[in-house]
Formats: sequence, C-alpha cells, structure tokens
Amino acid sequence: AQNTAPALSAYLGVKDALVATDAAKAKTQAAALTTALTKVDAAKLSANDKKALAMARMHAAAISKSTDVDQQREDFEMLSSSMIALTKATK
Repeated sequence: AQNTAPALSAYLGVKDALVATDAAKAKTQAAALTTALTKVDAAKLSANDKKALAMARMHAAAISKSTDVDQQREDFEMLSSSMIALTKATK
C-alpha cells in the first residue's frame, strides 16, 4: 500500500478551510495537497485509479489557484470523489 497519509492530511486541511469559509487557507492547503499527490506512485495504480489521481491533482491545483470560496467548494466536490477512489485504491 502506498503512503497517502500526507495527501489525506492536506485534503482534510482544505476541507477545514472551506468549512471555515477561509479561501486563503484553502488555497494554501490545496497547494500542499497538490505537492503530496505528486508523490503518489502512479505506476502502482490501475488505469481507473491513475485517472482518479490525475483528477485529484487537477482539482487540487484549481483550488490552489482560486480565491473564490464558492468556486473552491465546487472543485472540492470533484476533488472529494477522486480522493475517495484514490484512498480505496491505496489502502
């Protein structure tokens, strides 16, 4: 199993920031999540899980580039789906 703990920790940081309606913190946490996701070894994943990883990276990057909390929340919904799939694949 891969170590996705850093990515999950950063993901929860994004969630907490969005719950607090803190766009700046969500942006910072999403940048940390993007970095953590780049350390997940895609070679060990199935094709579907590679897609989930790519989508998670894309949505985390989108959140890290936005200062609009409503847009961040929309991206977070999509990010959540990808993170759930990725977590199941790497447990």
